[in-house]
Amino acid sequence: MGSHQNGASLPVCIGAAIVRNFANKGCNVIINYATESSDNSAATLAQELEQAYSVRALALRADIFRQSARDSLISLVAVRDDDSEEAKELGEKFGGRAAYAEEIAGLIATICNSEFGWCTGSIITANGGLSFSI
Repeated sequence: MGSHQNGASLPVCIGAAIVRNFANKGCNVIINYATESSDNSAATLAQELEQAYSVRALALRADIFRQSARDSLISLVAVRDDDSEEAKELGEKFGGRAAYAEEIAGLIATICNSEFGWCTGSIITANGGLSFSI
């Protein structure tokens, strides 16, 4: 089973569809996978996304079922240079900053998108990397 995009035959999987969707919208992506056998296909996918969408794509092998691997993936969103002094102080204290209104608005817009129609009830977290759940 494969998908023929840009002349390449790649496995069809939800993860690849997700990163293609984000890259198509101009987002940089991390392609997380768990096994050595996926090294080549993940690298190929990253290259495809960078060429097709002019984004950064990082293929990263990390088994998210192990706490140490999850910890290596998670980092809180950095404070911006133009943040207020209060935001910078809180960011330094807690290791990251609070969300900006446009970031929460983007999440809400995504949930309201027709592509989100298969989700019938979930808890969606927007926490900048403060917590990670599976």
